[in-house]
Amino acid sequence: MINFVKSLTIIQVIIINLGLLSINILFVLLLKHLVEKKYKKTQSVEETLYFQMKMGKYVQPILMCSTGFISALTISSKAKDIGNISGFLLVMAAVIGIMILVSVCQQLIMYKLNTRLRKTTSSKVDQIKLLLRVLLYILIPMILLCVAILLIGDKLYVNKSIEKIVKPLLIGGVFIVFSIVLPFFTKHMIKAIPMEEGEIRDELNKFLNELGIAKTKLYLWPTKKNKVANAMVSGLITKNVYMSDYLLENLDIEESKAVLAHEIGHIKKHHLWIRTALYLGIFIIFPTLGAIFEWYEANYNEIPIWFGLLIFAIMFIGYMGLFLYFINRVQERQADAYVLELKVNANVYIKALYKLGKLNNMVMKFDKIDEKFQTHPSTAKRIKWIIEKANLTEGDVEEIIGIYKS
Repeated sequence: MINFVKSLTIIQVIIINLGLLSINILFVLLLKHLVEKKYKKTQSVEETLYFQMKMGKYVQPILMCSTGFISALTISSKAKDIGNISGFLLVMAAVIGIMILVSVCQQLIMYKLNTRLRKTTSSKVDQIKLLLRVLLYILIPMILLCVAILLIGDKLYVNKSIEKIVKPLLIGGVFIVFSIVLPFFTKHMIKAIPMEEGEIRDELNKFLNELGIAKTKLYLWPTKKNKVANAMVSGLITKNVYMSDYLLENLDIEESKAVLAHEIGHIKKHHLWIRTALYLGIFIIFPTLGAIFEWYEANYNEIPIWFGLLIFAIMFIGYMGLFLYFINRVQERQADAYVLELKVNANVYIKALYKLGKLNNMVMKFDKIDEKFQTHPSTAKRIKWIIEKANLTEGDVEEIIGIYKS
């Protein structure tokens, strides 16, 4: 395999990468067909979008990862002679270019269908601009972090035994710096603006003052054209809360305060720091696994490449998927519990969660297996937990939701 890759000409490398791009675009066309078929069968926007989400979450990533791996493998064979950093940047630029092209093509292909399903009013240009901002927000720091790791590896002139301790510490330090700096750019990524003066901002700020976190800044997140009702918190040092205008437009002030209380729960429970620490664990677990492989090969037998990649893939899915998703769901439950600790009316919070699900065209209940790969419990599961925690009855909730439906 390695010899085959090394023997490829530049023209062959280009043809292979164009082929990978074509396969991904064909998959998007197939996805569009399947989504349309699902909607014709169910006549349910929620079920259709849920199906689309699952395809995009479980099937498409395998194709994209395979594309990235094969693309990097073929291009790196031609970039090896121009230096570690320059070669790495060339490979990453090519691979990221393919990923961006695929994402833009998907946005264009699925635009009319998604607009029809969700009745959004955002233009193609606006959606592509948002997509590019999000991708660059994710990818540029990732590349810079990888470059920093390569530089540390190249310029660390210390004893080998000391290097095994110093190098992970330096890499971890760089990661923490990135984690502290990056949230300052979140508002630019989503084009959020400070919340304007008015009754809503005054009420929400008053609520923050009562919780003793007046320094937290409130931002308005423009999502009406894309019909996204959401809120989020970011920042390890300076905390910012982003609430979408589509949410504030459709929830009353008490419901908005309940949603804000949930986000404040993440701050009070130090969830952002915990998540950063867990992501930092990647720089400990995988180098340790690599060292174990090296030790085994030095003392016993050579490990087949396919087996090594399989073990790394299982560890990656287990840690980044199951474990981190589990921790996220635990944190969401803790943030929900914090809302109730503040004596926020449970009926109000349930109504807010129900509204958010409906506004975002979400199914109320996830598939049993899919639930394990979600960052948030399903709306049905959250409501059921709140009912039990607040000693409500199913009838109470039916009455609350019935009022909203009417």
